[in-house]
Amino acid sequence: MRERIAHGRLANPLPYALQSGYSRDLRSRDIPALRMTNGRLEALVLPGLGGRLWSLRDLAADRDLIFTNRRLQFANFALTDAWFAGGIEWNLGSTGHSATTSRPVFSGSVPSNRGAALRIWEWERTRDLVFSVDLPMPADRPLLLAFVRIRNPDREPKPLYWWTNIAVPEEPGVRVLAPATQAWRTSYDGSIANVDIPFADGPATDISYPLSAQRAADYFFQVPPERRPWIAAVQADGRGMVQTSTAQLRGRKLFLWGTAAGGRHWQEWLCGPESRYLEIQAGLATTQLEHLRLDGAPRSAGRRRTRQSRRRPQPYTVLGRTRSPKSPSWWPR
Repeated sequence: MRERIAHGRLANPLPYALQSGYSRDLRSRDIPALRMTNGRLEALVLPGLGGRLWSLRDLAADRDLIFTNRRLQFANFALTDAWFAGGIEWNLGSTGHSATTSRPVFSGSVPSNRGAALRIWEWERTRDLVFSVDLPMPADRPLLLAFVRIRNPDREPKPLYWWTNIAVPEEPGVRVLAPATQAWRTSYDGSIANVDIPFADGPATDISYPLSAQRAADYFFQVPPERRPWIAAVQADGRGMVQTSTAQLRGRKLFLWGTAAGGRHWQEWLCGPESRYLEIQAGLATTQLEHLRLDGAPRSAGRRRTRQSRRRPQPYTVLGRTRSPKSPSWWPR
């Protein structure tokens, strides 16, 4: 872990510019969205804002499975400043919210053996990597699949960081579960500690109930290699959101704001009064302090170079471009 923590940290987010020209002036406005449904679930994706999966609704139960923010309020949390809370976010690049999280990405429909899928894709410029996320929704199940592909088109290896962040409602009685009895806890004083789960601070506090925690913290669950990786946020009535994956997406994390004054302030700043969320997350490494290694495209046996690459994990074929989509007028600058 020490080697992976020391490897691959970005000195700055260049060539991306900072996105700091936003304000607290909230007004109603139209934002382009792509709608997906199979009659069981309904999802909205925002291609102008990093491909954020903004909402995921169970139509039969008439309930939201993820936290859908009632406001789009930017704050300085991303590698290039502007970030907003809610939905499902795709993070490639380095520790933190990616430079593409509040920027337009490409989107389109592609065929798959599970029916048509929505694809989002973009060239991430801090690492010179191409990523895509295919989102098919099987017709016979209340299930949304996500197939992630990351391509290194160059010969040299690159540091690799990928985390999927899922915001879910933090309602009374909500519980976060994962197949682990220990976790790495990082607090916002710069410390990291190995703690027991769910009683990280003794038997008086069960952190699987996030509303029992006072302080903001990250819990990176140490999922045993023989167990399927998964994480779930279950509401008081026994229903909720579960995320699982192939074994390659090993990391699982709980992020909570805590109930002290600082956490309550940030929740209100990002979401308005009476709105609370937490995040369940999944990534390639054990923690978000680490970067893995993505090998480059191999040289062909002849004189010509190939443009193939190794990828984590393997989904459908991707078609990438190297120019940016046009930025809409409401995009944070």
